[in-house]
Amino acid sequence: MKYAFILPHLNYKLEYDPTYIYVGVDRGAILALENKIPLTYAIGDFDSINDLEYNKLRQQVKTIINLPKMKDDTDTEAAIKHFNDGKEIEIYGGLQGKRVEHLYANLNLCFKYPHISFVDNYSKIKAIPKCLTINDNTYHFYSFFADEGSVISLKGFLYPLDNYVFKKYDNLCISNELDSKEAFISFKGKGIMIMSKKD
Repeated sequence: MKYAFILPHLNYKLEYDPTYIYVGVDRGAILALENKIPLTYAIGDFDSINDLEYNKLRQQVKTIINLPKMKDDTDTEAAIKHFNDGKEIEIYGGLQGKRVEHLYANLNLCFKYPHISFVDNYSKIKAIPKCLTINDNTYHFYSFFADEGSVISLKGFLYPLDNYVFKKYDNLCISNELDSKEAFISFKGKGIMIMSKKD
C-alpha cells in the first residue's frame, strides 16, 4: 500500500496520483477537498475545523477516524501508526505554518519511521537507507543530518566525504550539490536524514 497524507499548511496545488490512497490528517482533510483531492480517509481529533467543515467531511469522505483530543501522539504520528500497512507514506504539508514545534516533531518522525517522507513544492525530507544512489536532477541541493553518531561517505558531490565521523547536531553536511550525473551516499550507524531541495 502507498499512502499520501495531506496535512495542514499545504501551500501549493497538489496533483492527484491514483496509485496512492489519500488520507486527510485533521485540517489537512479540508485542504485536500479544497484541492479537489478525493480522500478515502480522514483522521484526527479535528480540533482545528468547525462544525460546518466537519459536516462537509462527513458528506465527502468515505471513512472518518476520530482521535481523542487528549492523547500522547500528534495527529500525524497517530495516522502513521493507524495505517501501518503502508510500505510508503508521502506526507504533504506540515513543513510550514506558525507551529515550529510541530515542524521539529515531524522531522523526528522521519528517523522513527523510515518509510515516510515529507514533500512540498521545494523539498523532500526523509531518512535514508544504509546506501543510496541519486541519478536524477529533480533536486539540486542536498543536506544531511545525523540522528546519532554515524560514519558517512559521499561520492559524486561537490563536497565529497570519505568515512567522515558524523555526529548529532553536526552541520557540516548542509547545502551540498551534485557534481556528477550519479552520486552515492553510504553510512554506518543509527540513521541519516536527507533534505533534498530544488533550485
